[in-house]
Amino acid sequence: MKKPKIAGSISEKDAYTLRELKRRLGLSTLAIWRARWDGLKVRKMCSRRFVLGKDFIAYLESKQ
Repeated sequence: MKKPKIAGSISEKDAYTLRELKRRLGLSTLAIWRARWDGLKVRKMCSRRFVLGKDFIAYLESKQ
């Protein structure tokens, strides 16, 4: 069963794969790429990339 494609919340206590972050926020790959270019911290473990919820919230707050 496919997960619904609706925007969700981001918790500062969790880590999200880039795919999950895009799904929860309803963002495109290009939007995530631009955010990374603009300073969003992405962490790599093995071959997977993660964004900590607290890093994403800090990134959003810095854009106000």
